[in-house]
Amino acid sequence: MNNKQNYQTMQFNLQENKWWDNKAKEGKDSTENEGKCQAIGKFRDVLGVYQYHQDKYIADIMKKQVLRVGKALKTMEEDVLPKQNIKDSNSKPRPKYVSLGLADKWKKFMKDETEARIKKIEEWMKKWAEVFEDIESGKGVGTLGNMFQKRDSDKYTNLCGTADDDEVIDRIKLLLKAYKDRGEWKNPFD
Repeated sequence: MNNKQNYQTMQFNLQENKWWDNKAKEGKDSTENEGKCQAIGKFRDVLGVYQYHQDKYIADIMKKQVLRVGKALKTMEEDVLPKQNIKDSNSKPRPKYVSLGLADKWKKFMKDETEARIKKIEEWMKKWAEVFEDIESGKGVGTLGNMFQKRDSDKYTNLCGTADDDEVIDRIKLLLKAYKDRGEWKNPFD
């Protein structure tokens, strides 16, 4: 039940800030930083995934699983399917199975997909790290392309919306330090 009630705190949108813009138009105090805290949380989560995949143990397991699937595909194509005597609906034998090289195609697919995901995550982090650097240097939210979003006020939970600007800047500094010290996620399939 707690998860169901708290699902709104899992909002991970970094690209809109309708709440902030509307709050500013109403002339209300805009010191609540829940949207910024959500953005910090999402960036932290993505950075954590990036660093998680750098762990040798995790990379080894990932590679072993891909190789295990490749081995199963190779076994099917070399040992199982060629030995099948399959007949069509007229009881005539079907042609012998010809290997498609699925094991090699599978390994190439995983290598290419992993490389594409690494690149996409790195580009995403670079883009948003630059935004956080702008905030740290004092640029206002309005200049950042509607980055932050606030949940509807009737569903508001005090996640970190009462953090003042200095507290948010401190969090951003820690986040940027972690980003700069992130290491490199190498494709285990290279």
